[in-house]
Amino acid sequence: MKKKIVIILIITIILATTGIISCMSYLKSENYLWSNTVSKYITGDLWDDINSYDAGHSLLVPMFYAFTTEDENKMEEFHDLFERYAIYLSNNNYTYNYWNLNHMQFNFLASNYINLCSKYNCTNRIKEPLLNYLYDEAFYYCLLKREKYNTEDKPQYSSLKAIERDFDLGKPTADLYQYHLMVIFNLKEYSDKNNYILSEEREKVVEESLDLINKIYQDGVTFIDGDKWLMNVGSFDEQADYAYMQYNSIEENMQPSKQENTTWDTSHFVRIPVFLQIIKRANKEDEEKVEYYDRLIKGLKEQFLENVLVKPDKENLYYRTTNYMDGRNGLYRYNYTTQQDTAYLPYQLSGTITLGWWSFLGGEMSELYKNIYETFPLDENALKTYVGPNTTRERNKYVAWPAYFENGFAELNCLLASKLKIEELFY
Repeated sequence: MKKKIVIILIITIILATTGIISCMSYLKSENYLWSNTVSKYITGDLWDDINSYDAGHSLLVPMFYAFTTEDENKMEEFHDLFERYAIYLSNNNYTYNYWNLNHMQFNFLASNYINLCSKYNCTNRIKEPLLNYLYDEAFYYCLLKREKYNTEDKPQYSSLKAIERDFDLGKPTADLYQYHLMVIFNLKEYSDKNNYILSEEREKVVEESLDLINKIYQDGVTFIDGDKWLMNVGSFDEQADYAYMQYNSIEENMQPSKQENTTWDTSHFVRIPVFLQIIKRANKEDEEKVEYYDRLIKGLKEQFLENVLVKPDKENLYYRTTNYMDGRNGLYRYNYTTQQDTAYLPYQLSGTITLGWWSFLGGEMSELYKNIYETFPLDENALKTYVGPNTTRERNKYVAWPAYFENGFAELNCLLASKLKIEELFY
């Protein structure tokens, strides 16, 4: 009798354990995470001032995944988002002007959407107001004569000329400028495949834009070890964001100083992997340049994996990145406008890795993101590091930090990033 009771207890424990494991697996499953994050988030007006910046970041990997897997339900959610955006654009009269980074981030997402519709045979879902708006806004920017240069010693420049002038003066090409150029390259790709005729003036802008970005990624790159490279070395030496990077913690009486041989911080550089893929595709008619961008993609992957990424250890059960792309890890943005008397401490730019954008380097990045996904749920130490000195700007509840790391959104982005077939996405 006792033996029978023991057997029943063992079976009960096994069944209960199996049920718990099954439940936990479901809570980490793609569909569960998607339905509780993307599906709810995407129903909002994500193009507005509050949402556009974060939407452009957090939805890029899910959008690429939805289309490349040809998941009709997931694709439909993006069709609905951009159809609503098109209606919004139709109901608002725009005077095309210099939009800020927030809006360009969302327009970058939209320009990738129209290319995915083209690649996966659903161009009929692209609404004309969206298409026309993207073209007009993107090309207006590059033809715009900016008033602040209209002086005797600073004659008017088109924005392309302004970018080139700043680059020649040793200034890094900011992410805002690069976003504009990436949108133009995405639109050119769509035009080539869908008989969307560009005017002679706009064709010239495409050509000048491509020449300019190639110049920036030729002359602005410093190879440091084989194919590894850094961007705009020395261009940040006197920037306020870097003035305290010699410190590893906040101390009394810290003094700012000019730095040496600085390069990009890892948070902003997270955008470069997808930019490289777009630029490479824009150069597809030039075999030598395609090979060069393959080298940059390979070299950046090596630099990231060997000098920037920090794997989990006994004390830190999560992945981290150094604050700077050269492996330095000092303070970033001490006394920034939104974070007085504080700074990003070592590793506190690591949270952006969970957006999934490093996956666009391809290859072993898929395995990396699988491993990052498996570190969820994050412990308190990870959350503290990933959030850092949190922004004070208003954010949507689904992507506000730390909620983004706890509600399944970051976890989903890492899971989807591990499944993307990058080598097939841009061809």
